[in-house]
Amino acid sequence: ATNASSRFSLAGPSGVITTTESFNYETHQSFVFVVKAADDGGLSARAGVNVNIVDMNEPPEVQDTSRAIKENSMPKGLVGGPIEASDVDNKLNGVDDVHQALTFTMNNNPEFQIGACSGQIEVKGVGLLNFEATTIRYTVVVTVTDDGDGLLWDDANVEINVLDINEPPAFRLTDMVRAIEENKGTDSKVGNPCTCDEPDIKTNQTHTYSIKAGNDGMLWNITPSTGQLLVNVDENVIDYESQNLYTLLLKVIDAGVP
Repeated sequence: ATNASSRFSLAGPSGVITTTESFNYETHQSFVFVVKAADDGGLSARAGVNVNIVDMNEPPEVQDTSRAIKENSMPKGLVGGPIEASDVDNKLNGVDDVHQALTFTMNNNPEFQIGACSGQIEVKGVGLLNFEATTIRYTVVVTVTDDGDGLLWDDANVEINVLDINEPPAFRLTDMVRAIEENKGTDSKVGNPCTCDEPDIKTNQTHTYSIKAGNDGMLWNITPSTGQLLVNVDENVIDYESQNLYTLLLKVIDAGVP
């Protein structure tokens, strides 16, 4: 109990006690003070008064915040750290006194879900987050609810930013057949360039092409910046009657952006 007579006032004739300020159960649970009564003849009496503060359920609190996650994250991928929430009813005199459980929910959306007990936002499914798509920033509403009288709650807007990652380029496998007439000489073009598809369309990505295998005798060359296959030997070396089919393993490397 706290001795705090200054926090109360006493009406002289009636003896009615009133408060002079608002009270918080979580910091003070009771107060003790002494009341004196005196008559006109000079006689008086004293009595101790114990005022108990009655606890009431107060709403939890959750703040607007933001989180980030890399594109192409798999199901159950964690979207940053858990959402933090608090409840003043879970502290007593500055010390943790957890007796109310908090439950997290989220507005219905296709991309994200939240752990009811942990407050951890997760990715729902496969292929939902693509930086190159239209949406790279989402706003979801997280609600935290206590289990006290009245099931009080609070809302927060959570902004989720999708982060770009470097994704590998890919050759067009249905367009990887080239032809050239026999007897062609050095730097003769072998069909159209062997280009690739680049998923990172929002970045200024460049590519470097090379031949990794199958180039026995160094018959072929490739322009690193364009993917153009070229003859790498003198005329009459490429001979249909000697060999009419070659299989090359090509490699393309991007510039590593981002």
